[in-house]
Amino acid sequence: GALMSVISIYYYLKIIKLLMTERNREITPHVQNYRISSSSISKNSIEVSMIVCSIASAILGIVMNPIIAIAQETFF
Repeated sequence: GALMSVISIYYYLKIIKLLMTERNREITPHVQNYRISSSSISKNSIEVSMIVCSIASAILGIVMNPIIAIAQETFF
């Protein structure tokens, strides 16, 4: 368990380092030909949905332990 956590942290930090420090100077043809689509979903609605999901995840993380304890007392 702990070994896998260390390995995953390594890969996450590697990606964060790449995003923060190094800029890829090579632009692939796919990126060059990319067209910005006029999407009906605004950036604000995406941000709001991400915030709602983050808050819901945090609340579930905090509240889940008492719910599991109640379920264990009820069924076992």
